[in-house]
Amino acid sequence: MANLENKKEELGTNDTSIDNKEEIKVNSTNDSSKKEEIKVDSANESSEKGETKVGSNNNNNKKERFIGLDILRMLAIIFVFITHGITYKGLLDTNVLTDEWKIVLVVRFVALSCVPIFIMLTGYLNNKKEPNWKYYRTIIPLLMSYFLICFIEVFGMNMVSVQEKVAPNNLEIVEQIENTENVELVENDNLDNNDLIDVNTNNLDNQEIDKEEINEDKIIIDIGNTNKELVIDKNGAKNIDWPVKLTKIFNFTENSYAWYFEMYIGLFLIIPFLNIMWDGIGNKKGRIILIISLCFLSLIPKIFESFRFECLKAEDLTGWLDVLPDYWKITHPLAYFFIGKYIKEYKPKLNIILRLLLVIIAVSMPVLACFYTSKSINAYAWYMLNGFGTITNAFVALSIFLLFYDIKKKIPILSFIITQIAVCSFEMYLFSSIFDKIYYGFVFPEKSLFFIAGMTLISTYICARIWITIRDLFFKKLLKIY
Repeated sequence: MANLENKKEELGTNDTSIDNKEEIKVNSTNDSSKKEEIKVDSANESSEKGETKVGSNNNNNKKERFIGLDILRMLAIIFVFITHGITYKGLLDTNVLTDEWKIVLVVRFVALSCVPIFIMLTGYLNNKKEPNWKYYRTIIPLLMSYFLICFIEVFGMNMVSVQEKVAPNNLEIVEQIENTENVELVENDNLDNNDLIDVNTNNLDNQEIDKEEINEDKIIIDIGNTNKELVIDKNGAKNIDWPVKLTKIFNFTENSYAWYFEMYIGLFLIIPFLNIMWDGIGNKKGRIILIISLCFLSLIPKIFESFRFECLKAEDLTGWLDVLPDYWKITHPLAYFFIGKYIKEYKPKLNIILRLLLVIIAVSMPVLACFYTSKSINAYAWYMLNGFGTITNAFVALSIFLLFYDIKKKIPILSFIITQIAVCSFEMYLFSSIFDKIYYGFVFPEKSLFFIAGMTLISTYICARIWITIRDLFFKKLLKIY
């Protein structure tokens, strides 16, 4: 997901960008103002996409990535894994107000910035896109990744399941019967006291054949020190209801996290026209007013909705303070998009102390509000400033974005790892829907949040890297996307 734009870094199109190599000629004969003629080297457009090229007329140009943007992508995808993990494990629903709970609360409100950061990156990296085929074709590799991962999930989830271990198993039952004469009923300790297994001693051979047939169709794997086992049904793919599955794929519900890609497709289609609107405003004041207006319509209403009536009136546990127009609150991606464009356009410079202070203040506001609300009701106030469309979440994401976006210094090995994760982040995001179900469901249910998030990071990266390599190898020249 974080590389929704980074996928298009090497297109080499003829889009113009004032961030690339420029030759400026000044006409000094104009007394009122100086006219600037900007000749843009069309070979260099990738600074909009997280990298610059050195040596504009050389086909073998070296590329310099913006490591600050890659850090943001990497952090955002890690935040995604952590946010999902907290939900899967229900860490905020238990042990409320304990020291461990407080730490998880802080981590959650930091991690919730993942989606705003991704959309701000979209605005930052797509500030010069125009409505033409060169732009719109860049969605193709993302669609390819989406459909592939969805089909993997369809086949995988229909062939793999988890079941409780059964003891004694069929073989043990047969052994018991062989050692017992004229036994018609054998009690199974794994069943309820009143349940019995009806066994016909004359059909022992048939029972053994049935067991072998089961083993031929299914692979049963013991899951560690648990009472569960993994069952891989070889015939599971035959039972797929394809009309239902295809419908779910195309309405973005088959993959648990595909809602973001659904949102992004709509944003992607209108980005060139949002750029035209932004350029049409033409001045800093008007652009600030646009951002404030979008924040008021899409982010502010959530503040009032967070103060539910139970905080004000104990006997009324329904509803919330619905006192602002909230029809447009679903448009918060537009607010984040234009914030990213604003940062790209004006590149605010703040010293490191101020940036860190902004992060601390931004995170403290929702954490304190949620903590004291939870304390007042003696339960986790899940609704307090929760979700991606809140003004406090926007502040957290903005402060983190400003902390990292203009970093240029690289540490060789570390920078390589960061970049590798960044360029695979969209596919990693979609693959995590599969691995979250596997890891949190039955493989590592008792492990810590950060252990499972780390395993998800590694597993999704490996799968994403393999797929991207294959896709680029077979489709790069054919589709002429890159």
